Amino acid sequence: MAKVKTKPRPPLATRIVAALKDGLKTSGFAVEGVEVEAIKGTKVLRVTVVARGFDKLWVTERQDLVWRILNQALTRDEQLRISMVVTLSPSEVVGV
Repeated sequence: MAKVKTKPRPPLATRIVAALKDGLKTSGFAVEGVEVEAIKGTKVLRVTVVARGFDKLWVTERQDLVWRILNQALTRDEQLRISMVVTLSPSEVVGV
């Protein structure tokens, strides 16, 4: 039987960024940035999401939205590699 060549999946960080940008856009949020940072010496990642419209949501609502998106895009094992997700509005980034 011939081996089926499969296209390799992009790295996890790339998939996280794409999933959050697409998912938030679909939900009506203008994403200003998604950053994924590898924690040195581990396989764990930190994610920061900045989007217009987050200022109208409680932090728990932002987290629910972001984790719903990640839950649909990533496997359970991949989700466990995310140590934290920080959700900020643009005004929170500049400290207003």
